[in-house]
Amino acid sequence: MRQRYVISLLIAGILLMYSIDYFSLASSGLELAFYISWLLFGGCVLLGNFIGLLYSNKKPVSIKEDAVKVNENKGFREFGR
Repeated sequence: MRQRYVISLLIAGILLMYSIDYFSLASSGLELAFYISWLLFGGCVLLGNFIGLLYSNKKPVSIKEDAVKVNENKGFREFGR
């Protein structure tokens, strides 16, 4: 799951860096509005993926480990089964 966030961060960063060369702040009208909206949406993508990366689980717990723990604790008080 963390790999997806890193890949998305890299792709969004590359797209933003590539687009900065083609847009200029000296433009006006619709072109400037498009440039600002492109930067805002790209910034939202970068921030969203970065926050997702920060809040992702460090190590996923496997189902087999949980089943082993349940079976170990279950046998203590069972008599005759």
